[in-house]
Order: sequence, then C-alpha cells, then structure tokens
Amino acid sequence: PIRNLDELNVIEVFPSPYFPSAKEREAQNLMGESCDLTASDVERILEAKSVTANGPMAPACGLYLAHVKYDLP
Repeated sequence: PIRNLDELNVIEVFPSPYFPSAKEREAQNLMGESCDLTASDVERILEAKSVTANGPMAPACGLYLAHVKYDLP
C-alpha cells in the first residue's frame, strides 16, 4: 500500500514531572542529538524512505502515540 504524509507537526517538549528528562532524551534521539533538525532535514529524511536516514532511534520503551486525527466522511 502507498502511504502519504499530508501533514507533519513538530513540538518541543521540555522536562517536567510529567515528562522526565530521560523521556526527553529519548525524544531527542528520534529528532537528532541536539534537536537541530531543519525543515530541509525532515524533507531529506522523508525522501530517503529509510528508517536509518536520521541515525539510531530511541527504544520504544515509554513512548506512546499521543493523537491521531482522521478525516471521516
């Protein structure tokens, strides 16, 4: 099947009692060591169509899907 990415939202997460620094580091690993990705970096990663284009990913332990929006008829 073909999947299309129609929208990409990026948020910055700061450490808090609800999101401890260890979890912040995991999220940073998904986005780059210092959270320094630019829009062109995201475009390059998506065009590469490879999970290794951005380097190693954080382990899934503790990560969760926060929101999904469906456009239903």
